Amino acid sequence: MVAIKRRAKSKWQITHAPDDRRLYNASNKLNVALHTLRNASFIAYVSSLKRDDNSIWKPLKSRKKPRTTFPPIRKNSTTPVPWAKRDSEKVKLFVNHLAEVITPYGNTVDPEVERELTSQNQHSENLQALTLCELKQVIKRLHPLKASGSDLIPAQMLQQMPPEGLQTLLYVFNAITRLEYWPVSLKRAKIIMIPKLGKNPTDVTSYRPISLLPVTSKILERLLLKRIYKDTHHQAWVPLHQFGFRKAHSTKQQCHRLTDVINKAFDDQLYCSGRLLGCQPSVRQIMASEPPAKNQTTLPPIIL
Repeated sequence: MVAIKRRAKSKWQITHAPDDRRLYNASNKLNVALHTLRNASFIAYVSSLKRDDNSIWKPLKSRKKPRTTFPPIRKNSTTPVPWAKRDSEKVKLFVNHLAEVITPYGNTVDPEVERELTSQNQHSENLQALTLCELKQVIKRLHPLKASGSDLIPAQMLQQMPPEGLQTLLYVFNAITRLEYWPVSLKRAKIIMIPKLGKNPTDVTSYRPISLLPVTSKILERLLLKRIYKDTHHQAWVPLHQFGFRKAHSTKQQCHRLTDVINKAFDDQLYCSGRLLGCQPSVRQIMASEPPAKNQTTLPPIIL
């Protein structure tokens, strides 16, 4: 069964035909067999545990999660820097490090971009109001264990909210879209530093930041995204070769597309030039003025 599934998967990745896709999905009998085998082995293992020889306590001891230690950190530079041992000292050290690494791309405003933004006429048509049914659908699809943001409101709390609370939340969302003002509290993120694998845990550069936005802000973003896909033809302003953050566009398909372009140029006896960009660390500069101008030229005025 493993060989059959591998052949079906390999054939579907080459052809991407619907019939081959159905054949690949039909090979899920292997998953059922593996699931049955794991259940049988687990039942046999649990049945073999006995209380007399204390073997029943061995799985509990092996399931204990090791305690994570947080060593002191500092910035490894030519001049010695004092160690940050307390949490407050570590926070200040991380803030100074992120302020140096993540810097805006130029503080001066481009006059052409500023003139383009101010020349847009005020639209008279308002965005269609959000409905309670749409809000319930988005909240229902949230993962119950999704991490909360700075407001400490988890997704499970929103899923168990009574109808009165959902109606109040809907009033707030419609007010935001009507006034065209995004509250600062929904833009404030909680930054958590995650240690990189294989790096020195005492160096401040061995940690990468992740930002946790409030769950309510993510809900409103998903509702507005549905409006954008519904009221606009996003395929017209999103290029076909863009695969990042798009549905049904995986990395494998992008690799197949690039391979096809290279093979076509090779068959036509043409040069196929490429540009490979690298960035270390991954985030260096933030474009401050370019995204608004790009949105003005691509999205319709009703969305903005």
